[in-house]
Amino acid sequence: MPDPKPGGGVPLTAPEGRLIEAALDAAAETAALRRRPPDATTVDPTRGKGENVGRLPFARLYGHATGAADPAVGRALADDAALLADYRRLLGNLATVHFPKVAAASSGALEHRQIAGARLTLRGSRADADQVYLIVQLDDTTRAPTALIATLDAAGATRLDLPPFQGGRAQLLLDKSSAVVQAFQNINAEVHLI
Repeated sequence: MPDPKPGGGVPLTAPEGRLIEAALDAAAETAALRRRPPDATTVDPTRGKGENVGRLPFARLYGHATGAADPAVGRALADDAALLADYRRLLGNLATVHFPKVAAASSGALEHRQIAGARLTLRGSRADADQVYLIVQLDDTTRAPTALIATLDAAGATRLDLPPFQGGRAQLLLDKSSAVVQAFQNINAEVHLI
């Protein structure tokens, strides 16, 4: 791509009759760059907390959200509020379902989250008092999610791979003390289904 002109414009050079196509290509590239969240400054998880060592590439955040969890990214999300905010924006763009923070506190542990077309439920296991079922129900599974990601300011993000949906429902058995269950029950956590 040619160097930008002073003032922000990009000079367009194209063979005769191809100027419109070149302009459309440049506009598409610009739009793609504007949709992409900026790289986030983060900390190196191998150094002391708060020691800024550079940039965490967008590709690592994206990979953490959509593929295998990256432990280094997970640690950085817990240590860097700005990075966590960038990650939440990314999740908002990727998520098929977003459960926001719970508006009002209730008595006892939070067991349900619901929005139009989607429900999350924690139900105790009868076989083991230290385990709970996480039940994900969706009215439309055309784009069935494959992961649940909970974000909480103090703890960063927790990712859980979901099993295939059957009849609009996926179910997992988890320990009550797991990070996902703890985040789910916290009214300040946001939950995204990716």
